[in-house]
Amino acid sequence: MDKQELLAEMRRGRARFEAVLAGLTLDQMAEPVNGDWTRTDVLAHIEAWERRTNRLLAILRGDRDFDPDEPGETDAFNAWVFERNRGRALAEVRASEADAWREMVALVESADEAELTDPNRFDFLAGTPFTRTILENSSEHYADHLDQLEP
Repeated sequence: MDKQELLAEMRRGRARFEAVLAGLTLDQMAEPVNGDWTRTDVLAHIEAWERRTNRLLAILRGDRDFDPDEPGETDAFNAWVFERNRGRALAEVRASEADAWREMVALVESADEAELTDPNRFDFLAGTPFTRTILENSSEHYADHLDQLEP
């Protein structure tokens, strides 16, 4: 998958995601959908993974270091994100998540093809191209959570 195909897939997934969000009321966003998680919490979770992906590219490029306070394991990270974001206002979460999305698109647009597609570009990814990380944390992640977001 090249950069243009990646961007197209990201945008297709984003369009489906935004269509579901657009149909939700404030009350629906506050409803629990997964244990203690509300739809707003799910949106904050998605934001966190978008931001984590954006940070990871900066780390792999050598532009920043890993945050020692951020859990590395998935379930621990998800719990950490939930605790840090519980009670955030919906408007703030929506705006911040949209910013994270735009940043991800900008990073992909500005990346060179090898950063995205070369499976050997970043040793940390153990032979997996960065496109896989981006898809997992954008279009595929949105699809994973549509059942929780839909009323």
